[in-house]
Amino acid sequence: MALSAIKFVIIVSITMATLCEVNCQITAIGPGFQQTISLLSNVTNSSAAMNSILHHLQNSLNNQQDLQIVANMLLENNTASVDEMVSILPEIIVMLQDQWKKQDEYQNGTINVLQSQLDAQQDNHNEIETSLNDQQQTLSLMAETQNQTLNKLCEIGETQSQMAEMQSLMANTFNQVVTLLQMQSHQLHNISASINTMVSVLENISHLLDKQTDQIELLNQCLPVPVNDSDIAVEDQLQNSTAPMNTMGDILETQAAETQSQQQVTVASTMATQLVTQQDPPRDCSYLATRGNYPSGSYTIKPSDSLAADVYCDMDTDGGGWTVFQHRFNGSVNFYRGWEDYENGFGDVNGEYWAGLRLLHVLTSSGSASRLRIELEAFDGDTAYAEYESFTVGNSSSNYILTIGSYSGNATDCLGYHNNMQFSTYDRDNDVYSSTSCAVIWQGAWWYKTCHRSHLNGQYLGSTETSASGMIWHAWKSLYSLKTSTMMLRRTP
Repeated sequence: MALSAIKFVIIVSITMATLCEVNCQITAIGPGFQQTISLLSNVTNSSAAMNSILHHLQNSLNNQQDLQIVANMLLENNTASVDEMVSILPEIIVMLQDQWKKQDEYQNGTINVLQSQLDAQQDNHNEIETSLNDQQQTLSLMAETQNQTLNKLCEIGETQSQMAEMQSLMANTFNQVVTLLQMQSHQLHNISASINTMVSVLENISHLLDKQTDQIELLNQCLPVPVNDSDIAVEDQLQNSTAPMNTMGDILETQAAETQSQQQVTVASTMATQLVTQQDPPRDCSYLATRGNYPSGSYTIKPSDSLAADVYCDMDTDGGGWTVFQHRFNGSVNFYRGWEDYENGFGDVNGEYWAGLRLLHVLTSSGSASRLRIELEAFDGDTAYAEYESFTVGNSSSNYILTIGSYSGNATDCLGYHNNMQFSTYDRDNDVYSSTSCAVIWQGAWWYKTCHRSHLNGQYLGSTETSASGMIWHAWKSLYSLKTSTMMLRRTP
């Protein structure tokens, strides 16, 4: 009995030692498996093959843990017999040895596989590095090509700028040629009108000479034969009175015959105009229209005893008799001027000009009421007009305040907004805009309010430019600058 107990203790001791050794081996194997798994996870995280290897290793680790659990159960199983434990232990030891051998072989195979994978990844890395070097060279070539392209584009931009400057110069030259042609056409029109005036004047003079000749002959028939010196003196005086008329007629007929050249036509036109206006200047162009059939052109008017001026008379539009006080058609005259210029007038009556506020006041403040007509033309060829009744301009103490009546026409009323406003220039601010000067902001001169809806004394801009500083009639062409503008007045009959 005692021997059996000793034998049992020895077997249990051997079993415990064996289990401890197995447990130590399992414990030693465990960290190795963990490191292997960690290494495999770091190296082949995204590879399906490596995931399979990790799965098998994890199963092996689980088998080792299962063996450890079995061993623990054997230790804790106090009811198992020693014989059973003795018979099981050799099998367990053999199993563990086989598992250890298999595990060692599997780890060696895994290491070989991992080495192969690492070699393959190294090859891929080398290929990628080679590809990156090739791409870097390609990018360098592309960058150099882009720099060359940018240089070419800069050269093209400079060429385009030079071409744009040349086009601008050509456009300016073309505009100048057009302006010259317009001026020549205008001059030819004036020459033709002057010739017609000369013909009309000559016909009137010839008619008067014929009437005076008939009257002289009638007087000669009625006069008695002279018998003394006084009668002879009377007869000489009557005969001498016809001499200047005959002489004037001969001169005018000779000058009319010499109008083949432009210079002679201009001289004849000037003499005809002076003959009509200088001896007895009309008050305005509407008064001139009552004297006879006079063509459009420049004439001298005298609206008061102390004021005379040269103006352009439009004798064709709507029955004629219009006194033109503002005319713009090519931008040759600068209209951004000060108060003194706008008060006294500037420009050329046969070109672009402003007649003057002082003259406007005299023309509209005495006699019958005046009517205002404004004619407009856009660069696209469209035309429009606006007329206002009871047009008056105040005196200098009122800063030439504007007063207009009812509107008619097809341009839409854009001047009514300025009714009862004072005239302003860049050096005389009379607008109702308290914080600044409309004339300075918009570079013009007008009867500004806050600031304008019409601006016919603004900047002369091109056909495509839009600006409130331009020569505009807002309700008709918005902010597009206009091509021509004519402002004229006529006394109401």
